[in-house]
Amino acid sequence: MGNVGNAPSIKEFTSGSRSAIFDVGVHENTKDKDGVPIRTTEWFKCIAWGKTVEFIEKYVEKGAKCFVEGKLKSRTYTNNEGVEVKVWEVLVERFELLTWDKPTS
Repeated sequence: MGNVGNAPSIKEFTSGSRSAIFDVGVHENTKDKDGVPIRTTEWFKCIAWGKTVEFIEKYVEKGAKCFVEGKLKSRTYTNNEGVEVKVWEVLVERFELLTWDKPTS
């Protein structure tokens, strides 16, 4: 459960399938040794497919509170500088919007 950190990016493939890619920030509130509150955020790249893409495209905006459930997968790619980078992504299986600011019609 967290907040959407960016407007979802919708990608369309030649096969006709579509994906929605977005980041979700999960906050943790702790205190330092002096009792001063500290808030840290961990970011997760999420990728959704199928009917979920239609919903995300229509209703999800930056800052929206959401619940995401899915498989955590890693992949490796070579960036523009020629460096191999390993990334972790959540392949969304279940998505629920917890804040609702848009009309349903």
